[in-house]
Amino acid sequence: MERADDLTNTFSRGMRQRLGLARTLLHDPDLVLLDEPYTGLDHHAATVLRTVLETLRDGCRTVVLVTHNLTQGLELADRVAIQVRGRFAWEGGSTDVVARDFEVLYQETVDRVEGCR
Repeated sequence: MERADDLTNTFSRGMRQRLGLARTLLHDPDLVLLDEPYTGLDHHAATVLRTVLETLRDGCRTVVLVTHNLTQGLELADRVAIQVRGRFAWEGGSTDVVARDFEVLYQETVDRVEGCR
């Protein structure tokens, strides 16, 4: 509680990320939208976030996680989508990408869509 009276604009990037996640989960929503939630987190905070995200995989809610970190995203995903220029270019189950190298699939998808410009 030592920072209870501090303004949030004085918080570090990681602390603001943690505060945002806490505010998001406060009311136990059915839908959780997370855009790059690992940004600004140190290793410990990222581990805590991963634990929280794993507990959200309880079948009672939907979590949409947008990330550029393919490894973290795939480890937590049930479904995977690739967006190119703001549109879904590929979508499938996480088991669909286990059979293929996801980075190769990602690059092929982006190249195919970009080639159609």
